[in-house]
Amino acid sequence: FEDLWRQALEIEMALRSAGVAPGGCVAVLLPNGPEMIAALLGVSRLWACAPLNPALTASELEQTLRRLRPAALIASQNEAWSIDTCLKLGSSLGIPVLDAIPSMANARQTAEIASGTSVISSGTADCGANVALLLFTSATSGHAKLVPHTQATLSAWVGTIRDAFQLTPRDKALVLSPLFHTQGIVSAFAQLLAGGMVLIPRCFDGPTFSSCLIDFGATWYNCVPTTHSAVLAHLSDHPISQQIGLRFIRSSGASLPPDVMRDLTDALGAPVLDGYGMAETGAISFVTPEIFRSMARLDPEIGLSLPSGLVGRPAGLEVAILDS
Repeated sequence: FEDLWRQALEIEMALRSAGVAPGGCVAVLLPNGPEMIAALLGVSRLWACAPLNPALTASELEQTLRRLRPAALIASQNEAWSIDTCLKLGSSLGIPVLDAIPSMANARQTAEIASGTSVISSGTADCGANVALLLFTSATSGHAKLVPHTQATLSAWVGTIRDAFQLTPRDKALVLSPLFHTQGIVSAFAQLLAGGMVLIPRCFDGPTFSSCLIDFGATWYNCVPTTHSAVLAHLSDHPISQQIGLRFIRSSGASLPPDVMRDLTDALGAPVLDGYGMAETGAISFVTPEIFRSMARLDPEIGLSLPSGLVGRPAGLEVAILDS
């Protein structure tokens, strides 16, 4: 945690040294990994952090930057982008580009962040009306919308997830959701707030997934249904035979097919907890381990299971049906 916090402060100081005044927007174009977590922490303290999809094409990135008009862009050399490309694009748009630190000291390829005292506080003096995150919606209903989230909102989300899933310093979260989406960010921050370990692969990879469960002892993971299907495809050829410490599996982003939920539970021996949310609101409702224990029913073929389509109860939000 000390290394993570040091890197976050270094990013903050680099922005200050580049003359980026607090209060504006800073775009971040980094792959999943510890440097992305550090950038999210370092930027969102004093600026509105806009994490971008590192798979954007050059034209998509230019269009996004023109729309955001950020005070700076934090980027790094990766498979999709060269830092020179980002520098040229930044120069043409008048946006300073900062080359992020490639990796944390002693970070493993699986992007392990060692457990210790939490670097995230649910009640810091910085929490308030200041915008901490600017996130793009998935554009399922058309043009992607840009959604601002304040530090107070982000803090509330993170605390809700930590408490609802009873996360502790003994837990180890495997974050397979991208860190430019709400669920990836909130899942990682919730585990950090609980003081535990976060494992962040660059992208889904079957052997790395198995290693995170077997060698690193991940106790829960979160991803979207398409990644759950990739997990099952990997496990069908490479089943995990030894005992693992997985407490639960979270699914978000879209409805999870019942057969995928059943097969995941059968393959990994842990309940799959579905939920529903939006980029504009974060988690609206989700199934917690407590809800699963109280509502699961024994099916003679698949064991304990929940009714199909259940997405739990409201999670820190007031949900109501209003007249039109």
